[in-house]
Amino acid sequence: MGVEAAGALAVLEGLRFADSLGLQAIEINSDALHVVKMLLDKSPPRVDSGVFILNSLDLIKSFSKVSFVHVLRSANEAANSLAAFAVRSESLCTWGSNVPSWLQTFVMRDLI
Repeated sequence: MGVEAAGALAVLEGLRFADSLGLQAIEINSDALHVVKMLLDKSPPRVDSGVFILNSLDLIKSFSKVSFVHVLRSANEAANSLAAFAVRSESLCTWGSNVPSWLQTFVMRDLI
């Protein structure tokens, strides 16, 4: 899977998670500029990320408000750390309010 497709899949999974929590107004931050542009413009998706973009556009309809923001990778360390963790992990992980300390460090850096 390419970088763009991975970014599109991450957005889709974020939307699915937000939907499962019953959230209605959400903001998605991504360092994948092309993914953000395709979602904002509702433009025809590229082949490698197409199915993820189309599924995201369909899922967006279930929210009352969705905004997409492109952030620099340097301001998105938590997401990059999670992506690296996911590549190494062989199982699904959900932490809820018990976020691992290694992730808390990156989240705090991103907030500053």
